Parts: sequence; structure tokens; C-alpha cells
Amino acid sequence: MAIVTSLLDYRRKKQRPSFALPMVEDEPTTRPHVSKQAIWRKDFSSFGGVIFGILTIRELLGYHLHYFEEWKHYLLQILDICANTTGKDRAALLGDVVRDFKSFLFEETGPENKEDMALVVLILELMEKSALLRQDAPGLQ
Repeated sequence: MAIVTSLLDYRRKKQRPSFALPMVEDEPTTRPHVSKQAIWRKDFSSFGGVIFGILTIRELLGYHLHYFEEWKHYLLQILDICANTTGKDRAALLGDVVRDFKSFLFEETGPENKEDMALVVLILELMEKSALLRQDAPGLQ
């Protein structure tokens, strides 16, 4: 049996959904919940701890600095260093990137985000110090 439909309905049914991602991420609406206890409990000398730290930093900075792209490049550099280097090379390279990243964060810190930025700096320093400890203890590599 024939069905009469409007031309607009036919076009909507025929049109395929677009799977393209939006070019600009929307601003996050809720502040992320980050536990200080979870940060202090994590072992940042392991690769899993580094991943936890990077994801936590990404969550916090995605909320406060969603309009900047520079911090994402720093996180990728940290991930690359921790995945592909060991020993003294890791400690030296990580120290340089963390120093530059912290100077960027200090420029972007204001009264409204100072607590979360302090958590980000804490995570970065724990990653850096863990790499230094790992350098001194060859059994951990």
C-alpha cells in the first residue's frame, strides 16, 4: 500500500547522520571532582601512575583552560618522555618540560582557579621527583 509523505520527511529519513566531531569543544559545565587522597596514594614512578596524573591534569585544565591548546602539548610531551625514555634521560627531559609547563600554569593562575592549579602543580612535581628517584634506584627501572 502506498504512503504519502512530505518531501521534507523523505529527505530527513534519507539523510545520513554525520559522524564528524565538532571543531571546538564545549565549555565544561561542572567542576571536576579530584581527590587529594588519590593523588597522594598514587605511585608516579610507574607508567600507570603517570597516566593517572596526565588524565587528572587533563580533567582539571579542561575545565579551567579549555580555550587554550598549549597545555595539551605539554601533556603529550610528558607522556612521550615517560613512555620512551628511562633513567637519567627521563629525569632530565621531564625536568625541562615540567619547568616550562609550570611557568605556563603560573601565568594562567587566578583567584578562581588557584586550588585546582595547585593540584596540577603538585601532580607535575610528583611525576618529576619520582623520575629523579627512579634514576637513583636502578632496581625500579
